Amino acid sequence: MRIRSSSESFEVVPSAANAALRKIADRPGEIRRVVSRLMALVVPHLDAAKAMNLLLGADDLRAVISALEAEADGLDPRSHLAGPDEVRTYLRQSLYEELLAEPSNVFYTSKINPEVVRYEAMPRDFWKECLAGLSKKLGLKGKENS
Repeated sequence: MRIRSSSESFEVVPSAANAALRKIADRPGEIRRVVSRLMALVVPHLDAAKAMNLLLGADDLRAVISALEAEADGLDPRSHLAGPDEVRTYLRQSLYEELLAEPSNVFYTSKINPEVVRYEAMPRDFWKECLAGLSKKLGLKGKENS
């Protein structure tokens, strides 16, 4: 789909449309950028749990990341989100839903020519790399224990 404005032409390309477009020039830099965005979403959830005298701990964070990975693979994420109690389950689901929206908020641009910029949604393999980066940034090791 091509969109024209008064000064530029934009092309929106579905993520599965052309694998050749998925090459990200500075992949490590882009992963760091996305992980920073994800951390900006995680921290308020940790703070909110703390304000309720709850700890959204490593097992909870691992569970949320596992659910996001399952979703990316086309699997049912719900089993990962079940916590030891209703409140913990709610906290996991809330963080999961917020992080799940992030891939649709990040686009990559390619300048095709001086008049055309192409926008592409985040590819699934890159999203999974970002989740691994988030896990590392959070200091999570090993598998989900809950």
